[in-house]
Amino acid sequence: MGATRCLTVALLILACAPLAQAQLIIDDFSDAQNALSVVWPSTIDWSFQSATVLGDERDLEVEIFAALSVGSTTSAEVTGGNFVHSTNGTNVIARTSVIWDGVDTDGAVDDGDGLGGLDLTSYDRFRLSVVSGDQDWVFGIRVYSADNLYSGATVNVPASASPQTVDVLFNTFAEEADADGPAPFDNVGAIAFAIGFESATGANGSVVASEFVAVNGGPEIFSDGFETGNLDEWS
Repeated sequence: MGATRCLTVALLILACAPLAQAQLIIDDFSDAQNALSVVWPSTIDWSFQSATVLGDERDLEVEIFAALSVGSTTSAEVTGGNFVHSTNGTNVIARTSVIWDGVDTDGAVDDGDGLGGLDLTSYDRFRLSVVSGDQDWVFGIRVYSADNLYSGATVNVPASASPQTVDVLFNTFAEEADADGPAPFDNVGAIAFAIGFESATGANGSVVASEFVAVNGGPEIFSDGFETGNLDEWS
């Protein structure tokens, strides 16, 4: 009778054990953030606190580096469950950075300890769900472990009017040239991504994304386009 009772308890413990988390939602963009817009040449940033995002705060930084037409603009916003980066002008080179580094009320400075040592080793990649991108664009991610320990990776993404998924594998990240060392993925203090147009040849362009997560496994999409190194190379 005692043996039977022990077996029953053991089975119950196994049945109640939590399943491994399939993904970590960094931001599903469900909480809107008003548009930021700048005219060339300029930069603007804004922190937005929300319990729906990793670390309870989402920072946006919008930068425009070059343009051929006076009054060219670039903007970013979170609206209708989507993140939107857009430009308006001729040959605009611009970028929007989105930063998750805990609550610091600073949209521009990355707090390398802000997420408190997040362990991402249960996952092997970041994944951005893209609604559309009407020009070729560049997607970069930087991971911080301390204020000057960080690694980055970038990928060139082709234009598409249809939804697509962009995966950036952790093993494509490399220590950046100006860092004191690489960021270990078992002790992550901040995550940032950047979306922008490297050489927009048309008058206008936009990228719309619906979710940014860390996941484990899946198709290696755009793996041939990975370029390890400095997130700022294409600015």
